[in-house]
Amino acid sequence: MKVLVFASLLAMGMASCSFQKVQSTLGTRRVDHITCALRHCQLMVGGEFMAIALKGIVQPDLPGKCTAEGMIYISADIFMRNLFEKADRIEVGEFGEEVMIHSDFLSQDYRMKEAKIVVDGLDLAQMLSYKGFALLQSEITAPMKDDKVGVWCAALQQGQ
Repeated sequence: MKVLVFASLLAMGMASCSFQKVQSTLGTRRVDHITCALRHCQLMVGGEFMAIALKGIVQPDLPGKCTAEGMIYISADIFMRNLFEKADRIEVGEFGEEVMIHSDFLSQDYRMKEAKIVVDGLDLAQMLSYKGFALLQSEITAPMKDDKVGVWCAALQQGQ
């Protein structure tokens, strides 16, 4: 419950955090348009469409395996929409492996590349993790991978 309340406060902008700026790396491309939903982002980059999974994190899904997961998803969605609306510069780069993302909402699997998205010099995955809207893959334990409970609901039960 504490996580849910804190996530709601962060989404409403009532709590803040600070991040170090990320240096643009060779191969980073400026994003013309971005929309993130259902655990991936759809980008337009120089007229090219890209579907990207954020590198290094696990995001909640909708409707979620428990009510809290769905509520965190909605809070994260609001946070990202506000962030993108106010951003001066969004970049994508550091493309990684191709991964399979499953959407419970659409009951489908999607294959896409992992990448880093940087918003005004800040790593989007780090922001989402810090604010409680994503879990670092390194934080996922074996019991959390139980498909019946789900990563998010298990994390909330463990008090993370």
